[in-house]
Amino acid sequence: MPKSLFIDPAVVRAPGKLSFDDIPLNTYQKTVKDELGNFTRQQFLDIYRDMFLLREFETMINLIKTTGEYNGVAYNHPGPAHLGIGQEAAGGGAAGYNLSIPPDRTLLNRRQIESQIQVLLAGRAAEFLTLGEDALSAGASGDLARAAEMTAALVMDLGMGGEPAVALRPLTRACGGADDAKDQCRKKLGELFDAVCSLLLERSDALLKLTDALCEREAMTGEEVEALLEA
Repeated sequence: MPKSLFIDPAVVRAPGKLSFDDIPLNTYQKTVKDELGNFTRQQFLDIYRDMFLLREFETMINLIKTTGEYNGVAYNHPGPAHLGIGQEAAGGGAAGYNLSIPPDRTLLNRRQIESQIQVLLAGRAAEFLTLGEDALSAGASGDLARAAEMTAALVMDLGMGGEPAVALRPLTRACGGADDAKDQCRKKLGELFDAVCSLLLERSDALLKLTDALCEREAMTGEEVEALLEA
């Protein structure tokens, strides 16, 4: 808490009342056997994997803070470390949170990313529209920085800046300062992308059939794909 933050005791300590509905405490008493009908075997394995990785990560951070090393690798971390060992399975913890995320939300599309950027820009937009440009404050600096980072990733890394086949950052890294080479690579990527689109449009029925199958199975062998398309 910053020392410049003024707290008026007369306000903070003023008489009052907070009213809530009853909040259950420590009422969950089910065992894994009780939950067998609510989760699949794969979901149980995924939960265990998440909990194992979280515990190992927390253990690593604790060892780095207390001993200065992890598995023989020395590392100095002078900053804070707020550990959560023992909370891996909590409903509000990372394992529980990951389980609650719908599978179709693990990957964001362009519209969802742009919506997040717009949310970050909303505070600055409100200032600009209500107070004018001369009255803009530094209050939105964190949101503006995050919006800039996400926009750069959108254009530079994800190929969502108008050229669907071009991720500018890896292309620039590969071509270095050779602008001619970069232009040729962008042109070739565009040509290959258009060719793939044409091929997929020609086989749209097969594409839809394969898409539906992958939504159910997540992964298929080459033999399974061939059998599906020949059916």
